This record gives sequence, C-alpha cells and structure tokens, in this order.
Amino acid sequence: DRRTPFSRRSGPKQTDEDYANDQAFKNYRRDTKQKKKGGYAAPPSAGPVVFKNKTTVTLVKKEDLGKQRADVIICSTNGSLDMSGPAGKSIVNGAGPQILTDLKANYPDGIKHGEIAIAKGYNLKCKEVYLAALPSWSPGGEKVIAESVNRSLNQAAGYKSIVFPALGTGNFRYPRDLVARTMYDCVSKFDQIKSSLKDIKFLCYDPETIRAFEQEEMSRANPGYVPLPTGGTGPFKKNNMTVKLVK
Repeated sequence: DRRTPFSRRSGPKQTDEDYANDQAFKNYRRDTKQKKKGGYAAPPSAGPVVFKNKTTVTLVKKEDLGKQRADVIICSTNGSLDMSGPAGKSIVNGAGPQILTDLKANYPDGIKHGEIAIAKGYNLKCKEVYLAALPSWSPGGEKVIAESVNRSLNQAAGYKSIVFPALGTGNFRYPRDLVARTMYDCVSKFDQIKSSLKDIKFLCYDPETIRAFEQEEMSRANPGYVPLPTGGTGPFKKNNMTVKLVK
C-alpha cells in the first residue's frame, strides 16, 4: 500500500491535495454553520493539554533549551552522545564542561538508540539531564522516539516537571507532525499510571515544528477538531468555492 499518511481512499484513489482540500472545506462548513446559529464561531481553544489524571503538556516556543527550568531536561543526541549540535551546545554551555566529563566516564561506549544517558544538571536549572539517543530518520523511526520518551517519563516519574525538545525534528529530519503525535501519545499513556510527574513541556524552535505541535495541541484540546496537514497553507479549491487561510 503506497498511500501517504494523509491520503485516504473512498472509491478512486485520493491524493494528498484532495485530502487537504476536503479537510479545509469540512472546517469551513463547520464554522459557517456555527456562524449561522449565532454570530461568529469561537476559534478552537489552544492548550495547554490536560489529560484525564491532570498530566499537563504546555508548548514552549523559540526558547533556549539550556535556560529551561524543570526537574529534568531532555536533550536528543546520537548513540555516541555527541553534544556538538545546537541543543547539545545549549546544555553544555548551561551546565558547564563537567557534564561532558561525567558522560565520558559513565558511558564510554555510548548508548543504544532508544536508550537514555543520565547526567547531573550542574549549573542548569534542573536536577538531571537525560540524553536520548536517536538515529537519523527512516520509516518506523517514530518507534525510537516513543521508546526514548517512554524511558524518560518512567525514569522521571518521581519528579514533578520535565522539558522535552521536539525530538528528532532538527538535523535528524523526523517528520514533525509524526513526532508531535507520537510524543503526545506517550504522555497520554503515561498519564494512566500513578506519578508525581504532571508538568510536561514540549519545546519547539523553528516555525514548521511549532506549527506541527500547535496543530496536534489543537486536536488534543478540541475533540473533533481536524487539523490541516503540516505545510497546507492553501488556497484550497473545490468545485466553485475557494478557502484561503489568512494569518
């Protein structure tokens, strides 16, 4: 089956553009019906997303990872625990060089993909740093994201707060919408166990990643809301109607 994540079939094969158009028109018609019932429809509410057992996910945008305040800060890296990327440099600059010495001493052979390495926070505004080892993107890579997030959440279950960057969306080139959905799914499952860890933040840097996480946040905070595929800006045309997104 060669369908993309956004293509659906109902009779003839549906393209990504067809699906995006359909979703745009569904949202347009829904809003139009609401307006007819009484004035302008209120836009979908944004987050934070609060799950059943009060675990809360808040989006943080365009901030320095090394300046975050939480019990635990997560940083993505590779199996060799290379800290030369933007996120790694931010952590090292904030923590001080001792964190590199500890990682080298405690993990001389690195770690496997999906595992986490644990270090003290030193001069950071956190108690511990977890390094999540990821490979470059390939189909099925979201399973490694899920494994890393699940390990981190379970390891930090005795704490109260944790900050994740949007794992793999930088140099590793993971699909942003897939990462967002996977990370929220992991927190949803974690919310079902008893834990003091209730304050979770997802940190996003670039506009495309921010948009993907905002769309996922919207869909979680507003049951029934169908977000447009990431990158779908329109205008969307169908029959004699045109829907254009205005920012």
